[in-house]
Amino acid sequence: MRAAVRTGYGGPDVLHLAELPTPEPGPGEVRVRVRATSVTYGDLTARDFPGVGPDRFNMPAPLFYAARLQFGWSRPRNPVLGSEYAGEVDAVGTGVTAFAPGDRVLGYRGPRMGAYAEYLVEKADGMIARLADGIAFEDAAVLPYGGTTALALLDAVDLRAGEHVLIVGASGSIGMAAVQIASDRGAHVVGVAGPRNQAWVRALGAEEVLDHTRDDPSAGGPRYELVFDVRGRLGFARARRVLTPHGRYLPVSFKLPLLVDALRTRRAQGPRVRIVLAPERPDDMRTVARMIAEGSLRAHRDRTWELAEAAEAHRYAESGAKSGQVALRV
Repeated sequence: MRAAVRTGYGGPDVLHLAELPTPEPGPGEVRVRVRATSVTYGDLTARDFPGVGPDRFNMPAPLFYAARLQFGWSRPRNPVLGSEYAGEVDAVGTGVTAFAPGDRVLGYRGPRMGAYAEYLVEKADGMIARLADGIAFEDAAVLPYGGTTALALLDAVDLRAGEHVLIVGASGSIGMAAVQIASDRGAHVVGVAGPRNQAWVRALGAEEVLDHTRDDPSAGGPRYELVFDVRGRLGFARARRVLTPHGRYLPVSFKLPLLVDALRTRRAQGPRVRIVLAPERPDDMRTVARMIAEGSLRAHRDRTWELAEAAEAHRYAESGAKSGQVALRV
């Protein structure tokens, strides 16, 4: 099978096409013919871990070193990137009854990656779900990571209808999913995004969109029951200015100071910091698939590249020019 691989860490040019053995499904597994995958922040980070370093890593330094050990210290353990995908079941292992060859599916592989390839093997009871007819593979492939992450986090903080939510980083994969899920649950959503992303973030369900280049979301005005901060860059000191007395500040990515804030405010009477690591729950993958089928979770795809153009897709994704999600057609 063809795959976009890298045998070392580095810039986009480390990615190139290669032939790899086609995997065989074992008991309880399915083989998926991948039709599309995506270029996520995780792919960019995993491609060049040494270049990222603990300072630029969006989580505490100990997690950086743990992740680098998992992915490979001096060179990648797995040469194939790609954490989310859409395609068709090609073969099933013994004992599989939930899927059959020909089923359209989408899924999320997390740090195992492997979706920049024509075929992959997945556990039938894992992060995989049926994809409705009529949904483009390229659209479905850019939604599993952001969708399942936002869903798990909003469940963890018990988001309720009628609450006012500020989503900082509303134009990224997690942010745009959070906008749609919160809106679908009846929350009043205000997003924060760049100037060229204003219109489509509003179209996804935000009632108002602030421009991060000129608006300060912590400058006063509305009060929010929840501040959902994708990169954790707003910080608790600023977020608490616009939180209600019992509001929650939820940084998706966080450094050590926010962990300290979470411990300090754990039993406080005022606003609290909630630190949540989103678990991988197969039910969330099925919920995301259902929302896609219903039209309540949509992609905003910027550009689609061919698998052979993976290096160009990575270069574009980290150039700062993209507006929406980047897909790879396999």
